Amino acid sequence: MALRRLLLALTGLVAAMPGCGEKQDPAPSPGECDVTNAVSYAGDIRPLFESYCLPCHSATAADRQGAPAGLNFDTYAEASANAALANSVIQPGLMPPDFLGRAPTDGERCRFQAWVDAGAPDN
Repeated sequence: MALRRLLLALTGLVAAMPGCGEKQDPAPSPGECDVTNAVSYAGDIRPLFESYCLPCHSATAADRQGAPAGLNFDTYAEASANAALANSVIQPGLMPPDFLGRAPTDGERCRFQAWVDAGAPDN
């Protein structure tokens, strides 16, 4: 619970910083993110959660690495309910943490932003 409060406090700090907390518009490589096409939860977003979020944010994660209990992305319902919160830490690069050894590309962040902007649809 304390970690969740910390995450929410950090989110508030980011939002209070000039130019931060606003929608980030990453500059993807050409052809990497075409937001003129609908972003698909199953095809675009679910794989991002599986790669970057579920190692810690899953009800079945063996080692949550400090992820708040109950803040999971196992299902569409959980992912969509927490989409804006996830986006607020994905866009500025606060998540996923460095210990995963990988981070979303600009195109992946762009598609995630487009999904959130569209209302996090299950399409």
